[in-house]
This record gives sequence, structure tokens and C-alpha cells, in this order.
Amino acid sequence: MIYQLYWSDEREIFMLSEDRKNRFPNVVFSTLSNVAINMCLYSMSQRFIWSGLQTYCDVIDFVNSCIQGRHPFIVKKFSIIREKKA
Repeated sequence: MIYQLYWSDEREIFMLSEDRKNRFPNVVFSTLSNVAINMCLYSMSQRFIWSGLQTYCDVIDFVNSCIQGRHPFIVKKFSIIREKKA
């Protein structure tokens, strides 16, 4: 069964959560957020890879802007302390 999710419809996601609890009784701690994310990934699994890549790029951009002194809340003498390899 393919679900069409409406992220703002808490009632629909709650019903999906209850359905999943009935179909998968071993799932004990299932939140509405988990259900929404799982069903979204189920319908379009490549989102997992793209969101990870987007997060990676965002972190790199953030660190570079801090190093270059372009972030308004980070001091201009910002540096990254790298752990020395043993």
C-alpha cells in the first residue's frame, strides 16, 4: 500500500502510525515524526542520499564561511581544532 502523506495533517500521520504498530508489533517507540520520515523515504528512497549530500555541503559551506570571517555570529579569528592522529 502506497501512502500519500500530508505533512501538516497530524491525524493522517497518527492513523498511519497506528496502522504500522498493528502491522509491526515489535516497533515499540514509533513517533509521528518517524512515521512521516519513513513513509517519505519509502515512497522516494533516493531522498535519503540527497539529503545526506545536502547536509554535507551545508556543513562545508558553514565552516568555510566561518573560516573566512563571513558569519555574523562567529568571531573572525575562527579556526578548527583538528584532532591529531595517533
